[in-house]
Amino acid sequence: MLNRKHLVMLKQGVNIWNRWRWDNPEIIPELVGADLKLFMLIGADFSGVDLSYVNLSRANVSGADFRDAVLVKANFKGANLSGANLSKVNLSEANLEGCDLSQAKLAKANLSKADLTGADLSGAILSRAILSNTILNSANLIGANLCRTIFSQTSFRDISLDAANLSGTNLSGINLSGVNLSHANLSKANLSETNFSMVDLTGADLSAANLSRAKLNGANLNGAKLISANLRYSELQGASLSQANLTAADLCGAEMREANLQYAVLVQANLPNANLYRVELQDADITCANFFNSNLSEANLTRVQATGTNFTGVNISGACVEKWHIDALTKLDDIDASHVYLKRNQQERCPFRRNFQAGEFSLYFQTSQTINLSFSEIIDWQALWISIQKLTTLTNISNLHIKSIENDNNNLIIRLSIPYAVDIHNVETWLWNEYQNTLQMQKSANHRQSSSNLIDTIKILGTK
Repeated sequence: MLNRKHLVMLKQGVNIWNRWRWDNPEIIPELVGADLKLFMLIGADFSGVDLSYVNLSRANVSGADFRDAVLVKANFKGANLSGANLSKVNLSEANLEGCDLSQAKLAKANLSKADLTGADLSGAILSRAILSNTILNSANLIGANLCRTIFSQTSFRDISLDAANLSGTNLSGINLSGVNLSHANLSKANLSETNFSMVDLTGADLSAANLSRAKLNGANLNGAKLISANLRYSELQGASLSQANLTAADLCGAEMREANLQYAVLVQANLPNANLYRVELQDADITCANFFNSNLSEANLTRVQATGTNFTGVNISGACVEKWHIDALTKLDDIDASHVYLKRNQQERCPFRRNFQAGEFSLYFQTSQTINLSFSEIIDWQALWISIQKLTTLTNISNLHIKSIENDNNNLIIRLSIPYAVDIHNVETWLWNEYQNTLQMQKSANHRQSSSNLIDTIKILGTK
């Protein structure tokens, strides 16, 4: 109901209105359905007032106090509500299209069926607010606090949640495809079966979040925190997780075909029965991770840290294992592998021109490390032998031996077996440099011998 006297009091200005309210706290103003379009009401006190059906379109009510007010079906289209206090306010079915709500306080507000299309909610506080059937299309929620906000059938098309706080929020089953969530806080949020396809989650915090069966195909998760996250049976096909932290994450049965996990941390992560076909794991840390029965065929495992990792029953056929770091605790039982590559881009097939026999993969890699020396020119076997002998003398490596000699595209590959305790990269570099130095010394010695022989010949000829 609209009280004309109260409306006249408001029209006299904010200072007079606020003073009247403070002097008469027992009076509850009646402004239902009032037409306040284009009014300048900065800092007005509307706390506890029933403003249902009020027209405040394009009005300036920035910094106004609406605490505990009723604003059902109110029209705020294009209004300035920046910094306003709307805590615990009933804004159900309100029109807030295109309004400025930046830095506004909306904690525990009821925004059910409200229209916030194109609204600016940057830095707004919406913790524990109700956004059931709310329209948020094209809204700006950068840096907004949405901690434990209630979402149900909310429309999120083309919105920005960059750096927003959604910690502990329930977004289960909601379609967030195309939304910007970079650097957002989604820790401990319920995101099961949520659609994040093609979403930007760069640097987002998803620690301990429930992402079971979530759709993250093509999503950008570079640098994201997924520590202890539940990603069971989630879809991550083609997703980018470069430098992401997945320590102790549960990825059981996850679909991760062609995902990018370069430099990612998966220490103690759980990935049994996961599909990691053609996944990029170069320089990743998968120490003590569990890959039981997973598919790593054609994956790139270059320089991966895999000490203590469980690869039992894994399909690793066609994968690249260049300079991967495994140890005696790495489990390679029942590996399914026809062959692997010891260099990227499918170079240096191992074994050459045949497939691994049952159990051979484990014997080849588990008992020792392998140094691969590639020679494109004729080998000086004497120089190589001298270099190997010098290496064993200086390092006390007693069980260094030639594992195999193979011809690959006119290159001769000599594979040397060394114990795990030795730093394979340092040994490989030292051995190659020593071989080159020995070759050079032999050439110098041969040159001196040839010169000496020539002088002796000249002397003999000179006496004749």
